[in-house]
Amino acid sequence: MNKKMDKRNTNLLFLVVLSLTGIIYMTGCGAVSNKKENNYALTPMVMIDGKLYYPLGRGYVDENHYFDGTIKSTVDSNEIPTENEQSNFGSGYGYRYTEKSGVIEIFMSDKWYEYSTNEADMSVTNEHPAEKQRIELKPSVFSYYSIVLMLPADWDYEIQQTDDVPVSNMSINIKPKKEEGQYISIGYSKNFGVCGTGLSQEEIDLNGHPAWKGTYDNYPLWNFIVLKDENSDCVIINHAADTWSKNYEKEIDEILSTVEFNIKDKLVPDGEIVNISACTRPESIEYTYDDRIDIQNIREYFNSLDLDGNLSENPGDRNGMSWALTFKYADNHEVTLYYFDEYILNAEGQWFRVKHEQAEKFDEMLSGIELFKITPSKNKVEDFERNIGEMPYTVDGDECYNIVPQDISEKYGFDIFKFDKSYAGYLMYNDKIYSLGSSFGGYGLTAFAIADLNKDGMREIYFTFSWGSGIYRSQIGYFDMAAEEVKIFDYSNEDNDMSFYVDSGKLQVYNARVTPMGSTLLKIVNLKKVGEIVLDEGEIKFNAR
Repeated sequence: MNKKMDKRNTNLLFLVVLSLTGIIYMTGCGAVSNKKENNYALTPMVMIDGKLYYPLGRGYVDENHYFDGTIKSTVDSNEIPTENEQSNFGSGYGYRYTEKSGVIEIFMSDKWYEYSTNEADMSVTNEHPAEKQRIELKPSVFSYYSIVLMLPADWDYEIQQTDDVPVSNMSINIKPKKEEGQYISIGYSKNFGVCGTGLSQEEIDLNGHPAWKGTYDNYPLWNFIVLKDENSDCVIINHAADTWSKNYEKEIDEILSTVEFNIKDKLVPDGEIVNISACTRPESIEYTYDDRIDIQNIREYFNSLDLDGNLSENPGDRNGMSWALTFKYADNHEVTLYYFDEYILNAEGQWFRVKHEQAEKFDEMLSGIELFKITPSKNKVEDFERNIGEMPYTVDGDECYNIVPQDISEKYGFDIFKFDKSYAGYLMYNDKIYSLGSSFGGYGLTAFAIADLNKDGMREIYFTFSWGSGIYRSQIGYFDMAAEEVKIFDYSNEDNDMSFYVDSGKLQVYNARVTPMGSTLLKIVNLKKVGEIVLDEGEIKFNAR
């Protein structure tokens, strides 16, 4: 470790409270799973072609990511694999054969690790002796961090992680087997921080990561190590700073020299994306996206997914249509993701399961059509009242709400306002006010979609609304943001409400059951398709079934 002294006293108040008796580690939100993951775990191993392979050492980076196969199943870490392509450290990892006899390489945490059929090789070719075991913490749900370390055989460990998504706190807790009580925690803690006086900090290099090592007065060994800058949630906490840790200082340093905080990119990493291509296999349906908002929507979709990496099977073994999405960046590098039947294969070659309700929005995302629900707030209501001038017809106690989600408003630059008793609805765009349909005798505005169906480079705002004195009906309209005008389709659906749905890349219209929930909120359940909105000979039309 390269050291540069920077002694200073601080008064930082965040999440770690130090008392006279030790450190209290305060985790963030989410329930902590305190289960022990095998104090007596076996060496990581995998069975390939009927042979067991054992780890040789630390990983290395290779841009060539071809695979000869995938680890398809896993057993507990205290068990020996008995089936082909099965390990005791997880599934979904790609592997490849090498020119070395009895050696394969496994791709994990953005690096290639060598595994050998000869267990004795571990003590010959491995810089970490055979009596050490490789411990890797991968969260049960997707996280941008994983942790790897080599632990001596005479040390115990347990794993903790919260069950929130994404994981906010996870750690490998280690201690010598002969010691009781306190442990050293190596992990990830969202919004980590320290407090107290009498703290001196020393700038160090932790295996390629700049970090701070902090020691409080009267403690024989350091209290914490935290990575710097954007990785400041990666932290090592010495809960045994005032007990046994000083007696194991050399062993602790050796363990820390093996720690790898694998800080993963998002599914779609940051950076300027110039276009996205999406194509299916085997049918070869192809789309290209170069519109700024389309790119933003697709990136946001993938980076907001809740992903589960604990798979009992390899989705790549299934048959069916899959999507390949390639993101091209301004610096000419590319990232490709594969989507198949509610599963995603990331750029590192690992499969994840997507939550069903998020997978259902995949078609919507690719179509460039964005649906949104009524989300009442008081945001910009005063601006609306100022711009509208003379207040429209309302009833006593009519309260006005902005019903557009804030992220939609910021992305597209419009707001829609609705009154909670008269149900009158208005659009505010470029500081102008437009009436959206009728409301007397009905619920007024009920459902919304945003799309560029006429491909003029500007979105249209589609809406359904219900009204009727004597004959209850619902209709469909849209606001053309390029022409800045409201258009209402002739179609009238009597005795029904309507809503939108996206399927096969098309904006479809359904009969819907609408239930008012107060403050302009509506509960909407789609029932039966009644038609779809299409572009026909350059004109946006509604085609009824």
